[in-house]
Amino acid sequence: MNTMAHAIRTVITGTLCLVTSLVATRPAAAQGGGFFVETTGDYSPVEISTTHETWQSARLSGGWFEDGRSGWTLSMERQQRAQQIDWGGWARGFRRSGDWTFSGGLGRGADPTFSYRQSYEGGVGRRVVGNLVAEGAYRYLDFNTASVHLIQPGATLYMPHGDIGAHYFIVHNATRATTTGTLLVQATVNASSRVRLGGGGAYGERIYDIASLQTPNANAWVGYGYAHITASRAWSFDLGLGRSHEEPFFSQTSVTWGVRRTFGGHP
Repeated sequence: MNTMAHAIRTVITGTLCLVTSLVATRPAAAQGGGFFVETTGDYSPVEISTTHETWQSARLSGGWFEDGRSGWTLSMERQQRAQQIDWGGWARGFRRSGDWTFSGGLGRGADPTFSYRQSYEGGVGRRVVGNLVAEGAYRYLDFNTASVHLIQPGATLYMPHGDIGAHYFIVHNATRATTTGTLLVQATVNASSRVRLGGGGAYGERIYDIASLQTPNANAWVGYGYAHITASRAWSFDLGLGRSHEEPFFSQTSVTWGVRRTFGGHP
């Protein structure tokens, strides 16, 4: 939910990146080709032991895409956790060539306190047999307190009315010399020509705390669902709901939304 829509947030420096990657693996709904502008956000009540806070974020994006063959996106984001506010931005793009798809991106934070200072990523996918696509990606995340490497192998099976996929995230904190893993399973289904439903779940260690805490084990899970609605040739909407927990004290509920205006294309 980019994707859950771009954001489960956490109190620990470094958490944004892994969960952003988890939810971002959701394939975007095609709506033809052309330029677009999009605004998205999330509202998240958070429980940390006996403390209750509210985190929220808002993003403004613009870009261009061509019916799943290529595209690019530029985004600016404001994140707020209690009284702390971080600003950042990123650029991402992809290109499909025959059975191969290539992607890449970079992100920068403006003097961040809890999000990353810079991020670099690249990915490749290939159709191996039928509609089964094997995928792999790498992402480097630089925080104030740590450097993190994220490797993501996975596969997605595309079907006439939806898809199902699994991705495994290997997270190496180079500063702490720790490595953890998380498995994500997700699926989408086209409920009609204008409505796509999806959801997924992830389970692993250190889904949130990838940059700071030093305790050896912290099992965590994430569950989410969303709806993408294509209202017209120009307008589409997203709405999602997610719940997550990491042992022993952290829980979060996330409500996400998105509105996209496309200039060109077809529903």
